[in-house]
Amino acid sequence: MATTPPGWYDDGHGALRWWDGTRWTEHAQPLPAPDAAPAASASTEVAAPIGDKPVVEEVEVVESLEQLEAATAAPAQEQPAVPVGYPPVPPPPPGAQGAAPVTYPVTGGPGYPQSTYPGGYVGAPGQTGGFIAATEPKKSKTWIAWLVIGIVLLLLVAAAAVIIPLTLMISSSSGVGPSGEDETAAVATVELYDDAWSASDCDMFVAATTESFRENIGLATCEDFELASADFGSSVQGYEITVTDIAHEDGSIIVSTTEHYESLLDETGEPADVPIPLEDHYVYTLVESGSDWLIDGARTEE
Repeated sequence: MATTPPGWYDDGHGALRWWDGTRWTEHAQPLPAPDAAPAASASTEVAAPIGDKPVVEEVEVVESLEQLEAATAAPAQEQPAVPVGYPPVPPPPPGAQGAAPVTYPVTGGPGYPQSTYPGGYVGAPGQTGGFIAATEPKKSKTWIAWLVIGIVLLLLVAAAAVIIPLTLMISSSSGVGPSGEDETAAVATVELYDDAWSASDCDMFVAATTESFRENIGLATCEDFELASADFGSSVQGYEITVTDIAHEDGSIIVSTTEHYESLLDETGEPADVPIPLEDHYVYTLVESGSDWLIDGARTEE
């Protein structure tokens, strides 16, 4: 069995493969179309490979050396050049041995993706804008109103605590002024009567009272009055009189007074350790006598 010479042969798998004379090579190419198949030399008889090696009984080589070189070079030209490093090797997954360390951008720092919401998103650093203004909870300011109301009420209470007692004090100490000559004369007579007791002056006492009044109170004579007024003067001090009301009744003038003084004696008639403030209320009835108004009656009033 003769050795098949090098050349292109059908490898039985639908392709032409180069036979180097001893074995099949890795070079292969598609079978040519039927109309493009090269005509074989009349003097050449080629047998299909049998087994591992093709066998022919009689082979006549008609190809020249140049044709053989061209045929052998063709497969090399048809094979595409493989780029260096092909195929590409994928990088190892993050965290695997040999992989580059994985770094993540810091929130809000360089490389961190920016939010598309106006002014940022809730929780993002430096968030501002209309979105945050709309979603931020409103702080209640009603406490300001309550604070103002509380202060006003406090001021009103403090003012009432000062004004009310002051008003009562003024009203109790302020007198009523006389209206007209008759009332003026009546008030002057009441003041003269009180001055007569403070000064123990019988003439003043007689000028301010009617005879019937002096008899009714048991002080018809100056001697009786001077004794009574002397005891009065030694037992009181700081006598003050305030006219609180003036009225007219059946041709008479009624004068009401509040009289303040300090008693130097206690309730048992003994000298007091300290002066005792007292207050009496009197109602005087005055009648007209010529051009004067005289006291014709007096009573205490609780």
